[in-house]
Amino acid sequence: MLLFSTVLEINDCMTKDAFIQLVIEWNQGSPHKENVIADINWNGERNIRYGSDSLWLAIEEYRNRNIIAVRYEKTESDGVIWGTEYVMNFEEMKMSIRLDRSYLEEALTINPSFSTPHFITLLIQKGYLKKDGDLPISRELILISEENLQILVDVINGK
Repeated sequence: MLLFSTVLEINDCMTKDAFIQLVIEWNQGSPHKENVIADINWNGERNIRYGSDSLWLAIEEYRNRNIIAVRYEKTESDGVIWGTEYVMNFEEMKMSIRLDRSYLEEALTINPSFSTPHFITLLIQKGYLKKDGDLPISRELILISEENLQILVDVINGK
């Protein structure tokens, strides 16, 4: 079941190595220790898999398309399978992020809760996301007032 999907425009300052390092930082910095893959020592490899059968992270480079794809997957004891994919197209400087959940036969309960990937926060903090027109991508609220009412007008008009 698809839970979240987006495509983001990325600044030219993101390199292939920076992308992979950010994905590893996302995993290693998880506040949920059961999601952290132990002993990731990345040495610049572009086609590698870390972890076990029930918790893994795979990095694949598609050189002829200038794409690096990462898949993280966690199979829980109750049969729920969480999957997260980050696909970075360095030709177009666009990143696809996808979060899905599926179930093995033995899965008994369905908990519909989820949140957007924390990875997006890391992209914002590192300054990798392009502005949306004149608006910087931020986790801060933009309060609309008489002085900046044009922002709202532009959003409504699709600008």
